[in-house]
Amino acid sequence: MSWLPGCSDNVMDCGEQTEYMNSILEQQQYDDKWEFWLDAGTGHAWGVGFSHNPNDPILWYDTRANDFSVNNVCSHCEPWIGEPTLGEEYFRNKTASYK
Repeated sequence: MSWLPGCSDNVMDCGEQTEYMNSILEQQQYDDKWEFWLDAGTGHAWGVGFSHNPNDPILWYDTRANDFSVNNVCSHCEPWIGEPTLGEEYFRNKTASYK
């Protein structure tokens, strides 16, 4: 079943692509504990990766648009309309809470 209604079963939409990428990233070995989340807004989803080490950068990635950014929200990591569900401030505060 597609994350976004209207997509066919043989094509992953942006949410499914992000969930797939997150599952791959979560299987890797890192020096610090990392979390990979899906953030979304109206019509679009993307990924955010952050470490429990506040000295590590926050990663934003949009697998549909092949866009990736370090410490800044990627250019495609935004909803079509309105605000993201969690947003940049949420992840910056979450990372800061591990200090």
